[in-house]
Amino acid sequence: MMLTAFAEGITSVVPTLSSKIAFTATDSSLLRGYLSLQRRADDDEIAITIDIWTNADQLSLEVDICTDHGEVLVAGPRTALPMVGDRSDIGTTVDEWLRELQRLLDAHRQTVLSAATKLV
Repeated sequence: MMLTAFAEGITSVVPTLSSKIAFTATDSSLLRGYLSLQRRADDDEIAITIDIWTNADQLSLEVDICTDHGEVLVAGPRTALPMVGDRSDIGTTVDEWLRELQRLLDAHRQTVLSAATKLV
């Protein structure tokens, strides 16, 4: 819902962009959800990627706004959730991470708009 609303806000200002929200798994990521913005398929893109991965005894969540060339425009919030031991505050941690993600999207909307207008 959050990424859908963000995409709609960007494409309403730059109507020549298309957006795609999807998910995949990668070698380094247990799950990657993303919003891709581009003018045409196979063109340059800007993506908001949300990665979930495991590392030893924790589950990590992180988000970045980047180009398909690997340039990170904005590094977003990151958090780690314990997979063992006391996990009583996981809901609170995830809620706070989601609030931070919303603040990131709100604070960097202009950054994404500026980069999106330069896509070829």
